[in-house]
This record gives sequence, structure tokens and C-alpha cells, in this order.
Amino acid sequence: MFSWLKKQRSKRRQGVSGATWRVADLLPGWSWSPSWSNWRTQKALRDGYERNVWVYACMRKRMAAVSSVPLIVCNEATDEVLDGHPLQLLMESPTPELDGTTLLEIIVGSLDSGGNAYLHIVRNAQGVPLELWPIPQDGMKPVHQKGDKRYISHYRYDWQGAVRTIPAEDVLHLAYTHPEDRFSGMSPLRAAGMAVDLDNEASAWQKVSLQNRGVPDGIFSLEGEDIGPEEWEEARRQVREQYTGTANAREPWVVANAKWQQMSLTPAELDFAEARTMTRTEICAAYEVPPPMVGIYDDATLANIETARKIFWRDTILPLLEQLAGQITRALAPGFGGGIYLKFDISNIAALRESYTDKLTQARVLWSMGVPLTVINDRLELGLNVDEIEGADVGYVPAGLIPTDMPLLDQLTETPEERQHDSVDLIKLHEIAYGPHRRE
Repeated sequence: MFSWLKKQRSKRRQGVSGATWRVADLLPGWSWSPSWSNWRTQKALRDGYERNVWVYACMRKRMAAVSSVPLIVCNEATDEVLDGHPLQLLMESPTPELDGTTLLEIIVGSLDSGGNAYLHIVRNAQGVPLELWPIPQDGMKPVHQKGDKRYISHYRYDWQGAVRTIPAEDVLHLAYTHPEDRFSGMSPLRAAGMAVDLDNEASAWQKVSLQNRGVPDGIFSLEGEDIGPEEWEEARRQVREQYTGTANAREPWVVANAKWQQMSLTPAELDFAEARTMTRTEICAAYEVPPPMVGIYDDATLANIETARKIFWRDTILPLLEQLAGQITRALAPGFGGGIYLKFDISNIAALRESYTDKLTQARVLWSMGVPLTVINDRLELGLNVDEIEGADVGYVPAGLIPTDMPLLDQLTETPEERQHDSVDLIKLHEIAYGPHRRE
């Protein structure tokens, strides 16, 4: 620390008397206001995805979830699944080097880091899409020319000095909507940028603190009338020997002819752990990932972990799947003649399937309300072969309930002569079941 001080006081090396210095003088790049990162894509990937564990965990969870769901092609008129359709084959193998799973991971990773994902559509002579190539989003710029009726006339691709113009129809542009930007999207990382900055700075602070107490807790005031270079170097040597390195952390300091003055809060007082708990929660909120999904199990139980998993899929992944399927369909379906659409097949997602016991409980309630078993089987997807069940298409209601206002005593006092013409007394049974005023 005294090396910086030495440079700043080089003009006063001789005859320094009772010198003291502010902590700000000891810190390079000191600023009295926070300095936040400008989260361009490359910056986001470097300081977010590559350096911050919570950003990495949230992005990986979202990328893996989306890429695990099959993307299928359906007929627009009949909703019939078109197995083997050329568009489905394209999404399964977009380039010779990429498969469909990897492409979806790249798309979601680009969206989550920069808010945009660009794919170059390579077509054959008839205009049918043959390949989809990812393009770095920092090099792409949507252009709207005056007088052009199209929303975006073309894209300008500028990457490391190579400039190229790509027609808008040959670019599949996916984006997270930004209310104030009609041409580009906004990533969750930009919203979480301050939290990521704080978490990264806290992590770096802790690391440096363990290494060599990097930021001074205070200052030394060298006492004496005349402090020359020899006294200065001796004090500096003693501090470095006793202060630097993890082995010397928290060891008492002894420096001759110097007075110690406390200046800053200790790491314990600053409570970095609490600060990092707050920032990780903010990062998870920006990515809409429940904390248990990225390994944060504070006060978690099996029940609320399972609930968190369902929330993640229903509130985060399903809307994202619908958005991606819609944007890809609008860009690619016309090239295959139209009349088709893409959707993600969510039927086999375990987190969205209810337990069979819960379904049976719901089925019992619906059946008691008179809903036919065929309807219940279709709605709850019980998998029953209702064709083999007699009366499955008929609803049933309980018939053994007796109204509380029924005059049972009057009926019990009836004489056998009054009932001799009805051997099984069906009329009275009907009255007992449904009441005396409901006789048909």
C-alpha cells in the first residue's frame, strides 16, 4: 500500500513531518459515486456468465430447460403433427456443425445475455430455408431506411472490421421486447446489472482481503520530526512482512515509530455474506428462476422445492417456449408455403405432470358431481380404456340422500292396506330418496 503513497508524495520525500494520508489517496481509481458496468453482450458474457456463479446457474438452467423440449411442426388447419416435415428437419439439424439442441441453447444464451439472437437464413434457389447460422449480436445492427415500407429494411453486420449488409428476410431476429426500443431487445442481465456488479465486487473484495488485506482498514501515521527514506522503507518492509498473505491474516501488527488509526469497517461489519444473499436473490428474480432451482436451499423442503420446479416451468419456461415458437414460425413458415406452425411438445415434461393419485382424487370429485367417466378420462388424461366400461358415458348422482325436512313419521304410520297395491313400495322409496314433492 505504501508504494502508491510513495509516488503521490514523491515531491516531499525529504523532511516529511507527521504525515497522514486519506484512504482515498491510497486507492487507485477512487470515486465518490458508484460506477456501473455497461452491459454489452461481450461484457455480459465476460463479467456475467463467465464470472458470476448465479448468472451462470440461471442462464444454464433456462438454456437446458428450453433445449430439452422437442420442437414439432403442426398443420395450421387441423393441428395435426407433421412428422418428418422439412421445417422440423431444419430445426433438428440447422447446420452441418450444429444440432437442434445446441442451436436452442445458443438462442436462449444470446437472449439472456444480450436480449437478441440473430440467425442467418441460408436459402436454396427457390427461397426455401436450408440452414440457420448463429450470428454474434454485438456485430448486428437493424437498419430502417426512410421511404422503406418494411419495419426493418436490412441488417448491417460489422464484426472486427468486416462489414456486410444482410437483407431483413434472410435474418431470423429473436428478441426480448424492450418498450422503448423497436429494433433491439433487452436482456435480463441488463436489469440485474447492478446486482451482478455488487456481487462481483464483493467476491473480489473477499479474495483480495484473504490474499493481502487488499483495502486498508486504516492508516499509519509515522511519528517523528524528520522521516527520511530509510525510515520510510523500514516501515514499509515491516508492514509487508506482517500483513501480506493469508498466513498472516488477522495477525497483530507491530511497526516502530508509527501510530495506527482505524479508518474503515471490517469485512464482518460490512457483512458481505448478507449483501451477496441479497444480490443473488435479485439475479434470480431478473431471470425468473426460483432460488431452489439453482441450488439455493435456504429453509427449503421437498414440498416447496417441487412447487418451485412447477413455478419455474409454468411461469418462466412455458411463456418463453411460446414466444420462441411464435417468432420462429413467423420467420420460417412462409418459406415452406405457409399453413404450418411450430410448437414445443410439452406433454412429457415431468414437472408439469400431476401425480396419478392427485388425478384420481379430482376424478372422484368430478364423478360425484355427475360428470361422465368418458369426460373425466379425457380431461384428466387418466389413460383408462373407457370403451370397456359399461355406462362410462353416463353421469351419476347419489340417490341415497334423505332431505332433513322429510315427514318420516307420517310415512311410517301408514297402514299396510294403503301399501298393498305396491309390493316393493317404489313410490315411498322415491320419496325417501328425493322428498315428497319431487314425485314424477
